[in-house]
Amino acid sequence: MEPPVEPVDTLRTVLRPIKYALIDLFVSLARVLFFWLPGDDKAKGQALMVFHFVGGMLLYSLYFAIPKLHPLRFFIFLFFVIVILQQVVLRGCVITRAEQQLTKTSDTILDPWIRMAGLEPTKELRIICNIAVVGCMSSTLLLNTIIEQIIP
Repeated sequence: MEPPVEPVDTLRTVLRPIKYALIDLFVSLARVLFFWLPGDDKAKGQALMVFHFVGGMLLYSLYFAIPKLHPLRFFIFLFFVIVILQQVVLRGCVITRAEQQLTKTSDTILDPWIRMAGLEPTKELRIICNIAVVGCMSSTLLLNTIIEQIIP
């Protein structure tokens, strides 16, 4: 008798073509947006890494800069929820996969920070750091959103 199929595994199977289509989309976008960079795809992948990191930090900061109960805050919060869901369901970030495809390395945007801490990036350490960073950012946004609804 076969083991039961988990619902998350079924969802991953259904979403696999979408995951690869999104990776291809981000690879194409990087090639179009960073066409002016000298060199091959590696430079475009590194530029996408910078854009990925700075974009996340800007969105997170923008959330707190916008006045309370502004609709844009809800959309930023919703975006971070979608990011967490895609991390879990698709087993990683599609933008990171696009960066890795372009640079032909296994580096992520967390690797420089892990190296600055004096550690060597491994898959397990990347997962731990990813959960810590994305979890912390999302938790603060969630708690702030809840508190704003309770205390106007």
